[in-house]
Amino acid sequence: MSSQEERERLKEEYKQHYKAILESKKKLAQAERQAKIAQALDQINPKPVLDSLHSALGKLREKVTQAEARLEMYMDDEKADQLRKNEEAEELFRKQKVKDTLSAIRREMNEIEEEVEHKAAAVESDKTIFTEENQEEAGHGKVPEDIKKTIGRKKDESVDD
Repeated sequence: MSSQEERERLKEEYKQHYKAILESKKKLAQAERQAKIAQALDQINPKPVLDSLHSALGKLREKVTQAEARLEMYMDDEKADQLRKNEEAEELFRKQKVKDTLSAIRREMNEIEEEVEHKAAAVESDKTIFTEENQEEAGHGKVPEDIKKTIGRKKDESVDD
């Protein structure tokens, strides 16, 4: 081999050796970092961390419970309000129905009263049932003198009530 070739060969060996050294240094640095992390984790006392975690979880549970209670109270209040509104609406409906029924009865009574007044005005007669004079004329039997039957008032009599 020539010296040139020998030099190239040594140069390549050196490059490979240098790469191996760099990789070893990287692995060593990584191993040292992992060792430090493991050592730091071993030195950490988990009790305070776990206690603070449990405390935070306890506070969170308490807040969730309070929020649920408030929501439940709100829902109960809404249900009570809705029930009260439904009852009020039913009561108003019943009152309106009673008013409508009373109005209908009053209208019917007014119509009946007007009809009765109209019929009474149409019948303008002296409403008497046979007295002594007209019974004899009609050919009926004699009614005793102390009995005089009439329906309603005679027009010529005045009533002192």
